[in-house]
Amino acid sequence: ELVSRDFTCVRSMQVAYTDRQGARQLFTGSGYFVKCHLPSDARDVEVSFSVVGGCAVCKVDRRDPKLPWVQYANGERPHEVFFYPECPQCVQYEIRGVSWR
Repeated sequence: ELVSRDFTCVRSMQVAYTDRQGARQLFTGSGYFVKCHLPSDARDVEVSFSVVGGCAVCKVDRRDPKLPWVQYANGERPHEVFFYPECPQCVQYEIRGVSWR
């Protein structure tokens, strides 16, 4: 589940997973609140986010209370992607902030 904590821009959530037959499946939903229900036997789940009409959501440093973007020495900002080997029971992602900074 994606939950927008502000309304500065519309976000999208992309969920890719492998189904029981071994085929890769993709779900994409957009809005301020997006829910996705996966089959319990889904595996190799990958969740990423983007901004409608913009770019991918960048990774933040959760060790820092200010949650700054992670930035490599070359200035590149990696995209935020979550990986799960098996289907998680319930996950909620909170997203906030502007699309360009």
